[in-house]
Parts: sequence; C-alpha cells; structure tokens
Amino acid sequence: MCKTHWTIVGLPHQYNQHKAMKVKLAFLIFLMISGCSSRGAYEGIQAGNRSECFKLPPSQYDECMSNANKSYDEYERERKEVVVQ
Repeated sequence: MCKTHWTIVGLPHQYNQHKAMKVKLAFLIFLMISGCSSRGAYEGIQAGNRSECFKLPPSQYDECMSNANKSYDEYERERKEVVVQ
C-alpha cells in the first residue's frame, strides 16, 4: 500500500520534469530550424514563457499570457520607441 502511494505521489513530479525537458528540447529545435534569427529566438522564448504561465496562480495567468502572446512586430515597435526616447 505504501509503495503504491509513493508511486502516485512521485508521478506528477516526474511528469513535470519530463514536460519541462520536452519544452526545452522543442525550444532548442525551434532555434536551430529558425537559424537563430532575432524573430526565431523571440518566438522560441515566448513559447517558453507561455509554458511558464501555466505554473502561475490564476490571478497572474492572464497578464502573463498577454505578455507571452505579444507578436514580434509589436515587441520591435515597443523596443524602438524605448531606444528613441
């Protein structure tokens, strides 16, 4: 009985590690395919950021996803505005 409990308790931790590894691997593959261009790197980072949003409490999730879903063009426009100022 105790061993069954340990397996059930251990499963989510192992699952989360496996899921995190999959996200990192997908990000690295995405960067390699994109040729590590600025846009490709941004998109890969944003994909990782979206994955991290799922770890936040509901009160922070929407804001996190809003930031993580910002397009590269919008990011560039905002970045250039800050640099000009």
